[in-house]
Amino acid sequence: MDHTKKLTLLLIGWGIFGVLIYFFIRELPSIYEVLKQAKLHWLILAITAQLGTYWSGALVLGNLFKFFDHRLDFKTLFKGSFMISYLNQSLPSWGVTGIAFLIFDLKHKQVPAAKSMTVGVMFYALSLFTFFILLVFSLIDLFYKQQLSSLYVWASAGAIIFVIVISLVFVFSFFNKRKFKRILEVILKPVDKILSRFSANNDSQNGETARSVLKVDVLSHELQETFRALPRAGKFMWAAFGFSMLIHFFDLLSIYFLFLAFNFTAPIGVLIGGFTLASVFGFISLIPSAIGVFESSMSLVYAALGMPFSISLLVSLAFRSLAFWLPLPIGIWIYKHIFQTALRKNKELTSQKLN
Repeated sequence: MDHTKKLTLLLIGWGIFGVLIYFFIRELPSIYEVLKQAKLHWLILAITAQLGTYWSGALVLGNLFKFFDHRLDFKTLFKGSFMISYLNQSLPSWGVTGIAFLIFDLKHKQVPAAKSMTVGVMFYALSLFTFFILLVFSLIDLFYKQQLSSLYVWASAGAIIFVIVISLVFVFSFFNKRKFKRILEVILKPVDKILSRFSANNDSQNGETARSVLKVDVLSHELQETFRALPRAGKFMWAAFGFSMLIHFFDLLSIYFLFLAFNFTAPIGVLIGGFTLASVFGFISLIPSAIGVFESSMSLVYAALGMPFSISLLVSLAFRSLAFWLPLPIGIWIYKHIFQTALRKNKELTSQKLN
């Protein structure tokens, strides 16, 4: 996506967000009444549940790395889980930036790039698969309760088919060395931009690129070997699948606690439906970070499913704040620090080899 298109989509997203704020101001009297009676302890539990998503993600990563005989400390795994979540939302790139983060963060822990990348790909694959299980469950539940129009069903079905097709094309390319090498070089372009910026800040003269640091020729071969080993993952894969489902559970629990904080109880089917459909609409919008789209979709879907609009609006904005806006400054700092550290260590290793 070039800069002009990205800027246009961002402006559209902020425009949608502006409309949402207009409705927020219009609903201010009723929102004020709700906030006066808000219960702080449920808000604290909602924040705790969001931390649970990162904890579950760390366990997903831990089990996948154990299969490859790498036992990493929980702090490293938790940081990886947090950054994958942050990068997946803030820098949409089909998971490439999150995977690149894992590779560069774990490089100094002697984890081969191929294994880090395989774990990153499987993390996203499990997350998507478990999300679609929830989505299908909520669609069936809401459709049979006649709470859902065919528009939502067709939009969700289209998103599912689109993701499955792209994923299959990507997976099959792993086993064709020439095609995969070409795809790998394309998807590493966004990482190159980050590396070139940090290299400039570090006065680097080596012209590091993702391809030079990761050695694409070697990586494409090693990736095929690691992916062929996955069918033997057994208990590690099943454990990762369970913890991946737990990530979505904690997201839903956070939303449930937010409804309780604003003195309203949402039925389970409605709770899941609002979250999954908002995620789908945010995904297919192509707007970076789904700014405006996610919040508006969640507010409108919950309102359409019978929740008071003022409460739906509050819950949507509060959840988005916990899941995206509040972690933003932390994520930016960690991201910059990890890539700068990776570049410095790579330069040191290069200098040692030359000497």
